[in-house]
Amino acid sequence: MERDKSKEAKQSEELKPIKEEADIRTLLEENLAVSKEILEKAKYIKRYIVWRKVINWVILLLFVVLPIVLTIIYLPPLIKQLTGSYQGMMDQVQGVQGLNNIDINKFLQ
Repeated sequence: MERDKSKEAKQSEELKPIKEEADIRTLLEENLAVSKEILEKAKYIKRYIVWRKVINWVILLLFVVLPIVLTIIYLPPLIKQLTGSYQGMMDQVQGVQGLNNIDINKFLQ
């Protein structure tokens, strides 16, 4: 019981109401200063988040959307050119396969 009473006495001493108006004014001024500091930091964080989102969109456009668009624009002509070259090689191979051994022997002599 004595411990409980001593704890209560300590708590009551710590929680004494502030009676002087000067102390209240000082605490309010400190509170206002801290609140202004918090507001400044919150604004800084908000600007940082907005710019980070903008940068993320730019990165997305550069590394994902732009290559897809360029592929759609430039790949079809390259594929046509490649299939044309491949078709030319296949025609030559079929021409060589169409020759029989007699034609090859005449060609070699």
